[in-house]
Amino acid sequence: MKRLWLTLPDPVPDDLERVTWFAAAEPDARGDCAPADLPRAQELWLALPAARVPLTELTLSPRALRQLRGALAYALEDRLMLDPADAHVVLSKTARDDRHAAASVERAWLARALALCQAHGIRPAGAAPETLAWRAAPDTGDDMDRAWLARWDGRGGFARTGDTAGFALDGGDALTPPLALRLACDEARRQGRAPARLQLETIGAAMIDHRAWGRALQCEVQPGTLRVDPHVPAINLLQGEFAPRRALRLELGRYRLAAALALAALGVHVLGSALDWARLAWQERALRAEARQIFQATFPDTQAIVDPALQMRRQLMALRTQRGYARPGDLLHALDALEGGARDAAGLNYADGRLLLRQARVDDVAGLRARVERRGYRLEIEGGGARLDLTLRVAGP
Repeated sequence: MKRLWLTLPDPVPDDLERVTWFAAAEPDARGDCAPADLPRAQELWLALPAARVPLTELTLSPRALRQLRGALAYALEDRLMLDPADAHVVLSKTARDDRHAAASVERAWLARALALCQAHGIRPAGAAPETLAWRAAPDTGDDMDRAWLARWDGRGGFARTGDTAGFALDGGDALTPPLALRLACDEARRQGRAPARLQLETIGAAMIDHRAWGRALQCEVQPGTLRVDPHVPAINLLQGEFAPRRALRLELGRYRLAAALALAALGVHVLGSALDWARLAWQERALRAEARQIFQATFPDTQAIVDPALQMRRQLMALRTQRGYARPGDLLHALDALEGGARDAAGLNYADGRLLLRQARVDDVAGLRARVERRGYRLEIEGGGARLDLTLRVAGP
């Protein structure tokens, strides 16, 4: 067998002497045995009582869904019969137009049920409300859009109204259908979604008048035997804290692979950065060594070499001065830096590397400032109008 369904008594007993099971086959296989005598199957699923696992629909955008992960019970707070903190809520695998089917169950009850299974060596791969474990017989041709399905034993049961929709049934009698079923039919009729027929399987000694039920529900009620749904339910309650260890290991394995890839990428990045830093540091040392060699070859009399570039600039400036070349800060050098941009000065003063031109005529102040800055000077301007006082100083480092 591929999937074996197990039903548990409610309330959960302290011990499990017998367990009822069923499976999809031709015909469906059903039985009752001790836990140690269960038929072999690829996976075990728990069919939880419909009264314990109500189904509902929740409209959530992808953004709201991400924000509510781990707190879905609070989105259903007005529909739950218990404190949201005590509820375990899961969503269906698929959604239509942001509408998600949702199932809820009391955490403590589900924990007791799983503990009972584990105590008897039963390790379920999944759990779903019994509502989703049954479907119409293939020869009826019914689908969820035109017919509802129900199983009832005279005291309770369930009705399946869609792929991921249904509800629990309460008590009734041979002439009166359960109140929950009547209310659901009335609501569906108001919304224009009344079922064309109800396929009903009675369990045990339950006997009903199908015509009387049909008149009460205002739809045709047909007797029939439901079949075990061979498909994987769209809702699995064994998620999150209740996920089987194997599924949890697989989930962690997926994250472990992603983490390993991220660490590998980070390691490659760090290694590449370290290699690039080492290459640049080696180039810097090589350039410094080359500059030192060039300086030592050019000025062999220098004993201490600390900063070859700075010492080279100072030595070259000293050589230019010895050969009579003007250097920044000299009068001729400062006048040459003006490049004719200031004329007809009323006076000139030069002292300590500072050139002052009084009442000079300047046609293009911005252009003059740019020219003197290229030559290594800072230009200060005072006054206004056609004539200005200009001060040139050697620009600081």
